[in-house]
Amino acid sequence: MKRTKEHQEAILKRIKLVIKEKGLTQIQLSELTGINQGNIGKYLNGINPLADGFIYTLICKLYINPLWLENGEGDVYLSPFISTEIKKTDVEDVKMSREVFNVIADQAAAIRSQQHIIHNYIEGKIDKNYKSCIF
Repeated sequence: MKRTKEHQEAILKRIKLVIKEKGLTQIQLSELTGINQGNIGKYLNGINPLADGFIYTLICKLYINPLWLENGEGDVYLSPFISTEIKKTDVEDVKMSREVFNVIADQAAAIRSQQHIIHNYIEGKIDKNYKSCIF
């Protein structure tokens, strides 16, 4: 997924927040994710652009809500129920694929768009002829 520099910085800020909240060192994060510690340092210091694989691994291993990580929307972590279910299985079996993540992100964008249209309709900013498209 192509991200702007500002978007990457926002995601990186959220990643650092989770790492700090969980009290993880780069060594511990490397052991948890299987990602080379040097690469983690390069991502966290902004030397390397955030790779999708790195982001998806963090989502799976740290139970981060992908929408929050990507856009800052919703809760930071997946619900406790989901986290419990993930912990009961082999984490490798529940890795979120790029396709699933993109579907979730697309659905969230569509919902936001629909909310915006409905809000504008209610505020009278949309021609009443569009009512059949909304309802």
